[in-house]
Amino acid sequence: MDEINRLLEGEGLVLRVTLNSLEKWCAPSASHLPPVWVLPFFCQVVGSLRPLEVLSLPLGAHLMGEREQHLMELGRVQLEAKKVARARRRALEALEDSDRVFGWEGMGR
Repeated sequence: MDEINRLLEGEGLVLRVTLNSLEKWCAPSASHLPPVWVLPFFCQVVGSLRPLEVLSLPLGAHLMGEREQHLMELGRVQLEAKKVARARRRALEALEDSDRVFGWEGMGR
């Protein structure tokens, strides 16, 4: 609770999270829910994006942590490298075809 209160205070927010409020928010019969703007701070303190993921799933959205962002960037770069390799292969084939057409094969070009 101290950590979440410190984060909230650092952002100039006046809400104080108490043990009582945490118990109400986390109880299986949760009759009180935390304000939505508190969730990012809660997630940071507990080290999990799961509470925000639960909110995003009905929208078909998925949250990504730092690792997932790096994996996505790696995939993007690999796809781009594949496109470049394909373009290089086509250019080489076109060059070889033109060399055959003009009889330049084996002439040191």
